[in-house]
Amino acid sequence: TGFVTVVPTGRSKVDLTVSSGGNKLGVETFTVKKPPLPTFSFKSGGRDVDMKNGAKATALRSLDVAPEAEENFAREVPKDAEYRIRQLEVTLARGSRPVTKQTFTTQKLNLAQFVSQARPGDRLVVEIKQVTRKTYEGKNEPVQLRNAIYTIPLN
Repeated sequence: TGFVTVVPTGRSKVDLTVSSGGNKLGVETFTVKKPPLPTFSFKSGGRDVDMKNGAKATALRSLDVAPEAEENFAREVPKDAEYRIRQLEVTLARGSRPVTKQTFTTQKLNLAQFVSQARPGDRLVVEIKQVTRKTYEGKNEPVQLRNAIYTIPLN
Protein backbone atom coordinates (compact mmCIF):
# COMPACT_ATOMS: atom_id res chain seq x y z
CA THR A 1 0.00 0.00 0.00
CA GLY A 2 1.32 3.43 -0.90
CA PHE A 3 0.41 6.87 -2.09
CA VAL A 4 0.98 8.54 -5.42
CA THR A 5 0.60 12.26 -5.91
CA VAL A 6 -0.31 13.43 -9.39
CA VAL A 7 -0.07 17.14 -10.15
CA PRO A 8 -1.67 17.81 -13.55
CA THR A 9 -1.07 21.09 -15.34
CA GLY A 10 -3.35 22.85 -17.79
CA ARG A 11 -5.89 20.11 -18.50
CA SER A 12 -9.47 19.41 -17.53
CA LYS A 13 -8.99 15.62 -17.40
CA VAL A 14 -6.05 13.34 -16.76
CA ASP A 15 -5.66 9.62 -17.48
CA LEU A 16 -3.69 7.58 -14.97
CA THR A 17 -2.40 4.27 -16.32
CA VAL A 18 -1.40 1.61 -13.80
CA SER A 19 1.09 -1.08 -14.85
CA SER A 20 2.93 -3.88 -13.06
CA GLY A 21 5.91 -5.63 -14.61
CA GLY A 22 5.10 -4.09 -17.99
CA ASN A 23 1.52 -5.38 -17.92
CA LYS A 24 -1.20 -2.77 -18.08
CA LEU A 25 -3.60 -3.22 -15.18
CA GLY A 26 -5.97 -0.40 -15.97
CA VAL A 27 -6.63 3.23 -16.79
CA GLU A 28 -8.58 5.67 -14.62
CA THR A 29 -9.70 9.07 -15.86
CA PHE A 30 -9.87 11.89 -13.32
CA THR A 31 -11.40 15.32 -13.65
CA VAL A 32 -8.93 18.05 -12.73
CA LYS A 33 -10.32 20.66 -10.36
CA LYS A 34 -8.67 24.04 -9.98
CA PRO A 35 -8.21 25.23 -6.40
CA PRO A 36 -11.20 27.36 -5.39
CA LEU A 37 -10.65 31.08 -4.93
CA PRO A 38 -10.37 32.24 -1.34
CA THR A 39 -12.94 34.38 0.39
CA PHE A 40 -11.86 37.24 2.63
CA SER A 41 -12.78 38.11 6.19
CA PHE A 42 -12.47 41.62 7.59
CA LYS A 43 -11.90 42.13 11.33
CA SER A 44 -11.16 45.15 13.46
CA GLY A 45 -10.28 44.80 17.13
CA GLY A 46 -10.85 41.04 16.83
CA ARG A 47 -14.46 41.49 15.67
CA ASP A 48 -15.99 40.98 12.24
CA VAL A 49 -16.57 44.23 10.38
CA ASP A 50 -20.21 44.73 9.41
CA MET A 51 -19.75 45.14 5.65
CA LYS A 52 -23.39 46.15 5.13
CA ASN A 53 -23.89 48.70 7.90
CA GLY A 54 -20.25 49.76 8.18
CA ALA A 55 -18.17 50.98 11.08
CA LYS A 56 -17.78 54.18 13.05
CA ALA A 57 -15.37 56.43 11.11
CA THR A 58 -13.23 57.20 14.17
CA ALA A 59 -13.13 53.61 15.48
CA LEU A 60 -11.65 51.74 12.51
CA ARG A 61 -7.96 52.20 13.40
CA SER A 62 -6.83 48.74 12.31
CA LEU A 63 -8.10 46.15 9.90
CA ASP A 64 -7.16 42.50 9.49
CA VAL A 65 -7.98 41.21 6.01
CA ALA A 66 -7.60 37.43 5.96
CA PRO A 67 -7.89 35.10 2.97
CA GLU A 68 -9.81 31.94 3.81
CA ALA A 69 -9.83 28.69 1.87
CA GLU A 70 -13.12 27.06 0.90
CA GLU A 71 -14.07 24.65 3.71
CA ASN A 72 -13.99 21.36 1.74
CA PHE A 73 -10.73 22.29 0.02
CA ALA A 74 -9.11 23.12 3.36
CA ARG A 75 -10.29 19.83 4.84
CA GLU A 76 -9.34 17.62 1.88
CA VAL A 77 -5.95 19.15 1.04
CA PRO A 78 -4.88 21.34 3.98
CA LYS A 79 -1.28 21.62 2.75
CA ASP A 80 -2.56 23.24 -0.47
CA ALA A 81 -5.09 25.54 1.17
CA GLU A 82 -2.88 28.21 2.69
CA TYR A 83 -3.47 31.64 1.15
CA ARG A 84 -1.58 34.87 1.79
CA ILE A 85 -2.23 38.45 0.73
CA ARG A 86 0.80 39.94 -1.00
CA GLN A 87 -0.61 43.33 -1.94
CA LEU A 88 -3.76 45.32 -1.38
CA GLU A 89 -4.77 48.94 -1.72
CA VAL A 90 -7.04 50.86 0.64
CA THR A 91 -8.74 54.06 -0.50
CA LEU A 92 -10.65 56.48 1.70
CA ALA A 93 -13.38 57.74 -0.63
CA ARG A 94 -15.79 60.65 -0.29
CA GLY A 95 -18.53 60.85 -2.87
CA SER A 96 -16.96 59.84 -6.17
CA ARG A 97 -13.44 61.01 -5.28
CA PRO A 98 -10.57 59.44 -3.38
CA VAL A 99 -9.38 61.34 -0.29
CA THR A 100 -6.26 59.26 0.30
CA LYS A 101 -4.97 55.81 -0.58
CA GLN A 102 -2.24 53.50 0.60
CA THR A 103 -0.78 50.20 -0.62
CA PHE A 104 -0.10 47.46 1.93
CA THR A 105 1.87 44.21 1.62
CA THR A 106 0.47 42.59 4.74
CA GLN A 107 -2.99 41.57 5.91
CA LYS A 108 -2.79 43.51 9.20
CA LEU A 109 -3.43 47.14 8.32
CA ASN A 110 -2.78 50.26 10.39
CA LEU A 111 -5.46 52.72 9.33
CA ALA A 112 -4.51 55.61 11.63
CA GLN A 113 -3.89 57.99 8.70
CA PHE A 114 -7.35 57.23 7.32
CA VAL A 115 -9.17 57.74 10.63
CA SER A 116 -7.82 61.27 11.02
CA GLN A 117 -9.35 62.26 7.65
CA ALA A 118 -12.53 60.14 7.70
CA ARG A 119 -16.01 61.62 8.04
CA PRO A 120 -19.38 59.93 8.43
CA GLY A 121 -20.65 59.03 4.96
CA ASP A 122 -17.15 58.21 3.64
CA ARG A 123 -16.18 54.68 2.75
CA LEU A 124 -13.07 52.52 2.75
CA VAL A 125 -12.52 50.70 -0.51
CA VAL A 126 -10.24 47.67 -0.18
CA GLU A 127 -8.88 46.26 -3.44
CA ILE A 128 -7.00 43.00 -3.04
CA LYS A 129 -4.42 43.00 -5.81
CA GLN A 130 -2.15 40.00 -5.19
CA VAL A 131 -2.70 36.73 -3.32
CA THR A 132 -0.59 33.59 -3.34
CA ARG A 133 -1.43 30.00 -2.41
CA LYS A 134 1.19 27.84 -0.76
CA THR A 135 1.28 24.35 -2.28
CA TYR A 136 2.07 21.08 -0.52
CA GLU A 137 5.59 21.45 -1.99
CA GLY A 138 6.04 24.78 -0.20
CA LYS A 139 5.89 26.81 -3.42
CA ASN A 140 3.86 30.02 -3.62
CA GLU A 141 1.56 30.14 -6.64
CA PRO A 142 -0.18 33.36 -7.70
CA VAL A 143 -3.97 33.31 -7.45
CA GLN A 144 -5.97 34.90 -10.27
CA LEU A 145 -8.59 36.96 -8.44
CA ARG A 146 -11.81 38.30 -9.93
CA ASN A 147 -13.45 41.49 -8.67
CA ALA A 148 -11.65 41.52 -5.31
CA ILE A 149 -12.96 44.96 -4.31
CA TYR A 150 -14.75 45.43 -0.99
CA THR A 151 -16.40 48.53 0.42
CA ILE A 152 -16.81 49.38 4.10
CA PRO A 153 -19.23 52.27 4.77
CA LEU A 154 -18.13 54.68 7.51
CA ASN A 155 -20.65 56.29 9.82
